[in-house]
Amino acid sequence: LLRHGQALHNLVDNHGGFNRRRDASLADPALTEEGRAQAVAARGVLEQELGRHGEHRLGAVLSSTLRRALDTAELAMVPVAHGADLIAIPEVAEIQCDDIWNEPRHQSMVQGERPQWTLRASTIATTSAEPSKPLDTAQSMIQRAELLWQILSEHPAQVIGVASHGCFLFFFLRRVACARGIVLPSFKEDNLANGEIRRLTLPAFDGRSMMWPEFGAQLVPADFDFYNRYSRR
Repeated sequence: LLRHGQALHNLVDNHGGFNRRRDASLADPALTEEGRAQAVAARGVLEQELGRHGEHRLGAVLSSTLRRALDTAELAMVPVAHGADLIAIPEVAEIQCDDIWNEPRHQSMVQGERPQWTLRASTIATTSAEPSKPLDTAQSMIQRAELLWQILSEHPAQVIGVASHGCFLFFFLRRVACARGIVLPSFKEDNLANGEIRRLTLPAFDGRSMMWPEFGAQLVPADFDFYNRYSRR
């Protein structure tokens, strides 16, 4: 699992940028120079990790369709995935909470720019095709995490790279942890940094459609209180 490198919106969002959350100049932002350097550094970490486990390459690369995740994947993962499947998945994008930098573009635009990627059909409305954008709930984030888990479980490759986003990976890691009966640390303590890689040995998909009350019961109180706001949308 790889969180994207620093992107332009991070410079705003990390410094109280609420008043710019609908700033059109921050739509689907690119990586900063630091973000590109983080992605290149992540490639080195990934190569070391693969070598440590006797693995020569990634068998597939999955990514969010947002530019910052795709760029990170292409810098960090694609070079060690020669000839592998490259799959862009809209549901692996960041949480939709009316921040313009998290909103996916129309799929035809993404496919036109990234012809080497196979783009899965989306269940998420896009900014250029749907003026009324649905916001994520805690439940929809669980469902998106379960979809990724199912896709990974069904893919024949044994070693797969996933490039995504902080909040999405929070839900994904905790959905898998729920199946194992494990409680992970809080978001504040366990949030992946920009460009950070984490290896996960994934169990077979449990086939469940977990509901928010059960999922939320596995969170620390601060995280439950924060994400419970999304359950009431």
